Amino acid sequence: MGENVNKKISLLELFLTFFRINAITFGGGYT
Repeated sequence: MGENVNKKISLLELFLTFFRINAITFGGGYT
């Protein structure tokens, strides 16, 4: 179970990082 949660967090972090890069690249940041 612990490993699964860890994997989920890792995936979420990866997704957030990817989204941030996308926003900076295409939108110049959504802030």
